[in-house]
Amino acid sequence: MIARVLIPKSDGAAVAVSLVAALPLAALPGEILPQTIAAVVVACLAAWIAWQDATTFTIPDGGVAGLVLVGAALRLGEGLDALHEARFVLMGLAVDAGLCAGTLLLLRELFYRRRGYDGLGFGDVKLGLAGGVLLGAQGFAWATCAACALALAVVLARRIAGRPMGLRDRIPLGAFLAPAILLAWAVVRIIPSLDATRM
Repeated sequence: MIARVLIPKSDGAAVAVSLVAALPLAALPGEILPQTIAAVVVACLAAWIAWQDATTFTIPDGGVAGLVLVGAALRLGEGLDALHEARFVLMGLAVDAGLCAGTLLLLRELFYRRRGYDGLGFGDVKLGLAGGVLLGAQGFAWATCAACALALAVVLARRIAGRPMGLRDRIPLGAFLAPAILLAWAVVRIIPSLDATRM
């Protein structure tokens, strides 16, 4: 109940905070303060997305938009700092976002046509787009793999505990995918050589 009351008010605030974090990040990509602010914003957005999906099976549009803003600003700032042309950086962003969201959309449609009901929500597709912008296609693939492994571990733990899940029981993918995106993003920040988005 509390989640449903807070959702509409939170979307606009998340976008505003993300925009405030994104502007200095694009202008000063190598500075520690913008990087720290971005890390806090990404962590808060990922936690919010995971919490809301776990409690209501919905992914907040404001959280997704915030991840897109911070990810785009970060990649644009780093690309320009490395003397790449803005149009090439933006094309890379568009390709990564399209690949990640498009793959999840294709899986969603294939599942629906095979089973006759939705197995993946459209919010998960939008979260895939945000993950593609923030991590690139390769980083998002690793995050998706980690999220699915964690979700399967939860299903297995429930089975061992004597509470098996049925075929139609729902699993909030965003509750696993958002923390996995955060983890993958943190890893490439700590070990820059793993960042496939750097040209």
